[in-house]
Amino acid sequence: MPRAWPILLLACALLVACVPMDGARRDPPPVAWRKALDIDATAMAPASGAGYWVAGRRRLEASEAGPLVLLRLDPACEVLWRQDYELEPGTWTDGLRATEDGGCALTGGTGEWASNDADVFVLRIDALGRELWRRNHGGSGFDAARSVAATRDGGLVVGGITASMGAGKSDLYLLKLAASGEKEWERSYGAETWEGQYEDGAYAIPTADGGYVLAGSTDSDSLGAAGKNQVAVYVVKTDPQGVTLWERTFGDPEGFDVGSCIVEMAGGGFAVSGVRHNKNQGLYLVSLDGRGAVLWERTFSSGGAFGEVPLVLAGDGGYLVCNRVWPPRASGGGTPAIVVRADGQGEPVWEARIEGSGYVKGLSVLEVLEGGALVLCGDSAANSSFLVKLGPP
Repeated sequence: MPRAWPILLLACALLVACVPMDGARRDPPPVAWRKALDIDATAMAPASGAGYWVAGRRRLEASEAGPLVLLRLDPACEVLWRQDYELEPGTWTDGLRATEDGGCALTGGTGEWASNDADVFVLRIDALGRELWRRNHGGSGFDAARSVAATRDGGLVVGGITASMGAGKSDLYLLKLAASGEKEWERSYGAETWEGQYEDGAYAIPTADGGYVLAGSTDSDSLGAAGKNQVAVYVVKTDPQGVTLWERTFGDPEGFDVGSCIVEMAGGGFAVSGVRHNKNQGLYLVSLDGRGAVLWERTFSSGGAFGEVPLVLAGDGGYLVCNRVWPPRASGGGTPAIVVRADGQGEPVWEARIEGSGYVKGLSVLEVLEGGALVLCGDSAANSSFLVKLGPP
């Protein structure tokens, strides 16, 4: 979804408060540094080799989006180079992932939100920031992407949402592209019912067996989301051609649980992050075996709001998730971002809160050496994006 925060960077002192959770095993790592960015950042990804990619937009005026900006950072998060890319009006990017040739791929959508008409947008960049190609893929309805990942054959797999094909008002969408950006195949996943059925956009990754797995959410009764207002996390596992092997829904039968990101475990199985909206509202983490059966579920009740909940695997088999604390403070003044480190069983190890001037949200999180984390944040009131490193300098 396109971001609406202005680009103007204001000087802002950021207070980072690290608050241990109930039952936390240790204090969070200290704040090593924070660095302001002069773009309205949307995503961060590790680069092939060393360093990072950060994508965002430069705004020409408060209400006008400027070019897409791509930053290539070294391991210390110093800018090696930056490149601007002109986009068609109504184009946005959400997904960012490195490719094996040293470049990266970005994906999102292009079109008109008001008229419910958009296509998937994919942009491929080489290691020096040169554009290799850009493609639009879609039909007559609203089609957009949330994620992109490199595949074994040098191509890409894109996950998102489609209203141009499928069984319901909108379905999870999987798009396979060749290395040239041309479409090889596309698939949709959802219920055959129409009324009340709505599949949220999918986050998709390749799996070790050569297939794919998608995570999103559904409010379809036939998929397990019983109740008029109930929404369930929805996960689909496919073969290498996108044919469904199994699909699962899970969450609180009386709640509103939204799936966000998914990772594959080294020993098999998957972990899914999301947001839980019920009496135990918070960040949601669930572990699945290789057939989609739930092994355990955890809710971190001090955080959670609508929007993506980035999830990464830690080197010791644990997890890092981020989002923002919710609900806002009763006294006003916005909310801090939240980063949670969990062990391999989903038990909280530490929690860090990152304060700003307004509503601060963790947009991306990555593990760094010695148990720390690198967090990309956006602050609505300060009109800025910034990086925070938790751990040794």
